[in-house]
Amino acid sequence: AKNCKMPVAVHFDHGKTEEKITEALELGFTSVMFDGSHLPFEQNAAETAKINSIAKRFNADCEGEIGCVGGSEDGSENIAVNCTSPVQALEFYKATGVDALAVAIGNAHGNYKQAPKLRFDILEETAGLVPVPLVLHGGTGIPEPDFIRAIQCGMNKINVGTELKYACSQTARACMAAKPNEIDIRKLVGDNRKACREIVLHKIDLFGSAGKAHNEF
Repeated sequence: AKNCKMPVAVHFDHGKTEEKITEALELGFTSVMFDGSHLPFEQNAAETAKINSIAKRFNADCEGEIGCVGGSEDGSENIAVNCTSPVQALEFYKATGVDALAVAIGNAHGNYKQAPKLRFDILEETAGLVPVPLVLHGGTGIPEPDFIRAIQCGMNKINVGTELKYACSQTARACMAAKPNEIDIRKLVGDNRKACREIVLHKIDLFGSAGKAHNEF
């Protein structure tokens, strides 16, 4: 990231403990997320505020989460969606001072078993109350028109992970099948980067982010 010509944020996502988040900050991460969405509101707010104060000592941003985004990052749990309350979102922001807030509006991690039905009404109300960027987790599988509408309704950051993992694994399988005698791992996984790059470039265009990088660091 330091050698990149463009400004780059190195984000530690879904941190669950102060120990791991502090380790990430000491390693140079410029942004961290504390995921206390599984905790009662008061405990989530108190622990997020503590993590935010630690992040500020490292001049790093802090993201919190309120409401419960469905599924789990590794696909091991079938967690139900618990949509964010806009009023509680504002209360949470005031109690924590986070730089960004992940909200639950019908989105879920992993692969959707059926087409998601995003609550744009909740998103619009939350965006009108909370003065910091809102974050959408579980972007894989959301229809493209819904991405555009979410952005128009106030969404500022969108996470897409499962789609990239799938592209990596499928490309690796295809390369190994095509080159059964190849022993150089670099030649077997080299196309993974290209596959991910194509997805990322498309998402940058879709989200309206192209050409907007500027130096603030």
